[in-house]
Amino acid sequence: MPSTEAVRVGHLDTGVDPALASRVERFRTVDRDGLDSRDTVPSDPHGHGTVTAELIIGAAPDAVLCSASVIEDGNIVARILLGLDWLAACGVGVVCLPLGLPSRTPALRSAVRALVERDVVMVAPIGNGGAGAACAPGCYPEVLSVGASRADGRVAAFSGSAHGEDGGCVGPDVVTQGVEVPVGGRLSSGTSAAAAQVAGVVAALRRAVPHASAGAVRRALALSAAEPAADQRHRVRFGTVRVDAALAELARHPSGGEHLATGEVGFVDPRLVALLGRTAPEARVDAVLELTDDGAAERVARGRRAVRLGIRPIVVLRDRAEAVGALLDDPALIMASAADVDRTLWLR
Repeated sequence: MPSTEAVRVGHLDTGVDPALASRVERFRTVDRDGLDSRDTVPSDPHGHGTVTAELIIGAAPDAVLCSASVIEDGNIVARILLGLDWLAACGVGVVCLPLGLPSRTPALRSAVRALVERDVVMVAPIGNGGAGAACAPGCYPEVLSVGASRADGRVAAFSGSAHGEDGGCVGPDVVTQGVEVPVGGRLSSGTSAAAAQVAGVVAALRRAVPHASAGAVRRALALSAAEPAADQRHRVRFGTVRVDAALAELARHPSGGEHLATGEVGFVDPRLVALLGRTAPEARVDAVLELTDDGAAERVARGRRAVRLGIRPIVVLRDRAEAVGALLDDPALIMASAADVDRTLWLR
């Protein structure tokens, strides 16, 4: 029997309009520097988050949102990391990340993996860069990546894609309509609009088959997708989402799923190195570090303006450039990233 309990959907975007407050169980504001966050009333100065929230709710009328404002300004990487850490404690079964970073950002992938390991389905757009272009986190194998199709089912020209060494499409996993989608009395286009709808579908599937694993949900959507036309196979891995077919597949096979890929190790963000090279030793620098264990993370954070994540031994910190540079030689360091990116896209 379907569950009577609402599925919580994590939603990290620009926020949510107060008019949707009745559908938001918790709302979090992450400060610009990514070093502080707090529960607040819903707000959305940009509007993008309100659109994606409405699309999630439209596809999953019984879902409730745990939403946080993490973009468009400030230290975007740090803000998203704090948002994911907060969502891990909210009991979400689905997370929608309708955003895109132009760089691979291993610390973000590590945090995404941490939620997947907690049986959460992570959904993100592949990006709006067209064939051969893909954004993070939509390019991560741990994420259910979503592209946009037109009303006739063809993949939209702007919808991104990623390809393996053999030339085969490895992302997006699925597509759904992302061109002129009706929402809130207007039309919205973009892969984030498509991803929000798929996140709602995932929430509906998890409510209908509450004992199904996150991996089984992903597998059901993949196996039930309508195969693309021959000339579209380089644009989508599995095909177009079919909700009823996915539900039938999930009911038959509610367990199992994909094995997690291995995360990146030993990465030092060249932008962080460049930043340290042009910054005076005593000037403050923001950085994100992942360490080997919680003890090492606590040691690095101690005495600094810093936040430790609970889902991974990741530290978001602000310290003197000289001190941050010294941490890059710490034997417990796994990876180091800048706290911001050169530019971040909220995928319209």
